[in-house]
Amino acid sequence: MGTINYTSFGLSAVNYHGLQASAQHRLTRGLAFGAAYTFSKALGTQGLDPYTNQRAWYYGPLNQDRTHMLSWNFAYTVPALAQSKILKAVLGNWTVSGIGLITTGAPVTPACSSTAAFPFSDPSLTGIGSNSISGVRCQVTADPKDFTQDFYHNFNTSAFALAPVGTFGNTGVGILRQPAWWNLDAAIDKKVSLKERAALRLRVQAFNVFNHTEFNSIGTSFQWNAAGTN
Repeated sequence: MGTINYTSFGLSAVNYHGLQASAQHRLTRGLAFGAAYTFSKALGTQGLDPYTNQRAWYYGPLNQDRTHMLSWNFAYTVPALAQSKILKAVLGNWTVSGIGLITTGAPVTPACSSTAAFPFSDPSLTGIGSNSISGVRCQVTADPKDFTQDFYHNFNTSAFALAPVGTFGNTGVGILRQPAWWNLDAAIDKKVSLKERAALRLRVQAFNVFNHTEFNSIGTSFQWNAAGTN
């Protein structure tokens, strides 16, 4: 027989609050479109260790949290302006449609570790190590939002340092955000009637119509060596 450990997850609350709005234009004269917007926050506890208070240390934005999300869709049947039967057959019954999405990025917690010997490899001296959620976290030494944004900088990289020996650091959960991204998919569709109960459809689809690069993550891991350089 040995020690039996019992852990209660009674404080592992998950909370979601959101404002949702939508608008829709039903099909009229060949045109239909709609849009939906959500402003929300999803919070919960995301870890456990025997050295910290679960609610105080691990409570923050969940990976599924997206502050803003906007989506839209449309469909439009292009009218055949030609009078010729042949031109009507070629130009008529074309429908252009699409769906788009804009969303803010997911929350991320910066991770700080060291390749130096103990205790720098585990400043908390607990043996649970350093990673993005559990154990030791970075030490915030400046404002992470005090920076000039460009392709290589999405937060103030000099705002974080290795936690002092004997501490866990002071970085909160999910204080940084992955990049926002947007996308538009579209299609063009033509119906060709063959007989009363039969028709042929021609459809061309394009995903990421504008062919732009979609970045969905940034580097947030810091590692120091024995000289204290990351």
